[in-house]
Amino acid sequence: MALFKKTDSMELLRLLESERTALLEGNLAILPGLEAEKDRMIRGLPKRAPELTKILAAFHRNQQLLTAAAKGIRSAQQKLQTIRAPKPAFTTYGPTGTRSDLAQTSSDLNRRA
Repeated sequence: MALFKKTDSMELLRLLESERTALLEGNLAILPGLEAEKDRMIRGLPKRAPELTKILAAFHRNQQLLTAAAKGIRSAQQKLQTIRAPKPAFTTYGPTGTRSDLAQTSSDLNRRA
């Protein structure tokens, strides 16, 4: 195993900060690229690195952000499914007592400026 220098742990902390910034800005597309670099740096991290407490805190903070992002994405997917799902038919009765189904309008989102 190669020697782990203090600059390596500082570089890992900078990478974790970049990951945090990406999560906060919603830039999820760059996360897979950071993952490989983060994995490489973690593998070289000794068990008694001087900044281990800071590194673990940064990992924990980013994990909470990742969990929240995943929860938000799932919530948005569910909302879109609800919006796109066909609405139940509206049934009414005419003056003669005959049943009629009213046509359903489009489920497109209406956006107002």
